Amino acid sequence: MDSIAAQAIPLISDYNQQNVANTAWAIAVLRFADKPLMDSLAAASLQRLSEFGQQQLANMAWSCATVGYTNHPLLDAISEAAVGKIGEVTPQGLANIAWAYSRLGMRNKQLMEAIAAEAVAKIRDFDPQNLSNTAWAFAKLGMTHEPLLDAIAAEALTTIADLTSRELSGLSWSYATLRRPDGPLLAAISSRVIKSIADFQSLDLSTTAWAFDSVQMLNDHLRDAIASEALKKMDAIDTQPLATLVDLELPGCEALKDLLASRIDRFAERWLAVDAFGGSSALLFEWQVDNFGLHGTGLLLEKVGVRRPEAAFGQRAADRVGAEERSRAEDWRKQRFFFKERVYCYLEFSLRHPGVNDTEKLQGVLLTENSFLGEGTRAGRTGLLRSTVLPISELVDRTLCAEYQALSELCDVLDGLGISGKASREFVTGRVQLWTSGASCLSCAGLMRQFVLLFPRAELQVLGVARRIGRET
Repeated sequence: MDSIAAQAIPLISDYNQQNVANTAWAIAVLRFADKPLMDSLAAASLQRLSEFGQQQLANMAWSCATVGYTNHPLLDAISEAAVGKIGEVTPQGLANIAWAYSRLGMRNKQLMEAIAAEAVAKIRDFDPQNLSNTAWAFAKLGMTHEPLLDAIAAEALTTIADLTSRELSGLSWSYATLRRPDGPLLAAISSRVIKSIADFQSLDLSTTAWAFDSVQMLNDHLRDAIASEALKKMDAIDTQPLATLVDLELPGCEALKDLLASRIDRFAERWLAVDAFGGSSALLFEWQVDNFGLHGTGLLLEKVGVRRPEAAFGQRAADRVGAEERSRAEDWRKQRFFFKERVYCYLEFSLRHPGVNDTEKLQGVLLTENSFLGEGTRAGRTGLLRSTVLPISELVDRTLCAEYQALSELCDVLDGLGISGKASREFVTGRVQLWTSGASCLSCAGLMRQFVLLFPRAELQVLGVARRIGRET
């Protein structure tokens, strides 16, 4: 493929719009992410974009997303052209464009509004896959468009018997993620899942279970069906779905918890042998896991000496975060076109250092929350902590995680007090307690390991709690 790409690049300037779009589509189907070739196709596309039809626009966007190629001038131009031709775009084209921009994390309000309006008008022509992919795209971007969600739910109900396990789990995830539990749709999905549970692979099982649990609609019949099927497929279950299922504490599934523990033992043996500050994601990509869930992350952190704090700290953290939430306007999601579920990190520190006489400066409280790229971050002046790219959500900037911000800000505080350099940091004693509203990702678990190495005589304690249902690790 490399030689074919090298031969094709000099010829691309002579391609017409159909050849450009077809070549990009073929590259995406083959998962051949050759940047020089994609750069050449992008340049040719920009020159000929006015000649692109709706199918070629959709294919080009889909191809970029499939190979993870982000070219903002090209994607902005495709967006503008697609909006201009939105009435011509087919249901599959609408779904593919929405999927592409959400997959690349590009929150284009004008484009998504145009897609939503056109999708509502053409919803009767959407097949089950297009319904599921469109809902997924809007949920992935954190965009609630009520008329579209109503239309998707109504149409999905008419074709519920035709939905595959992936489509059923995708719709469940989308409506749960957007905190919009459509009762009739989810009830129909639940019934269909129970009848076709044997068709569900591990990812679909965990996604469905998480979705229904998060909106408090995981009834006993569905829970039992998922638990039974998960146990049958234990030998083939992937680690990321396994972690999700363990956190749900399914009935009779202690074997799943034991399986996760054994996998974490194997992972930790290699993880601890890797340079904590090297920034390598190779092991994570090999395992294809972003986090080990609440229970699993607790097991992993124990490997680096991180313990759970006492219950009183957890209560203080919950009270402080609860007060923060109550201080926000009830319609805070409506104030922004795109929203992201808040993940909070509450941190208390009570430290000592022989070089700092004012002990009050070594005590304090920090409260941070996750943030979209471009919406501000307070962390990282000292640059002591390093984030890691994750395999499943590889486009997410992990320096915007709430845990990263809190621990990095604490490093900045200590540096501002003159505690800098390895020798000085080793004299820091005391305790740091951290509470987070969700399972920390492996990038954040990695920076907790880094913090322990940077401040070896200070004790770090971590408590994760499940969002919305308050279950602790």
